[in-house]
Amino acid sequence: SEVRRAGAYTQLVETYYSCDYGNYFREVLGFIELFENDAIIGLFKEHFCKEMKIKGYGQLLLSYQSMYLDRMADAFNIQEEHLEADLRNFINEGRLPCVIDKVDGIVRVVEAKKTTNMELG
Repeated sequence: SEVRRAGAYTQLVETYYSCDYGNYFREVLGFIELFENDAIIGLFKEHFCKEMKIKGYGQLLLSYQSMYLDRMADAFNIQEEHLEADLRNFINEGRLPCVIDKVDGIVRVVEAKKTTNMELG
């Protein structure tokens, strides 16, 4: 069981650092499934998932500064509506310094204030 957990952790880290966004959320979910019954870690699975989404979205946006919503959704293998809802929530919480341009279907990084909550990823 510990070897399996270590393997899941390694896969999650590798997908993040290699920018393998197509498999990133699958690895996040796999990691959460392994720890969901853990007495301590299981209590924080929603928070962990949210933070990992912010990390992934932020990393991709930092690379491009702007991106079409449909292409970003394709990169993460998720529906555009789901991506837009996530981004809207994280932007409103001040966690991603971005704006969504619905007319052009683009998400753009905006200059963030110098706070740790506004850092990308």
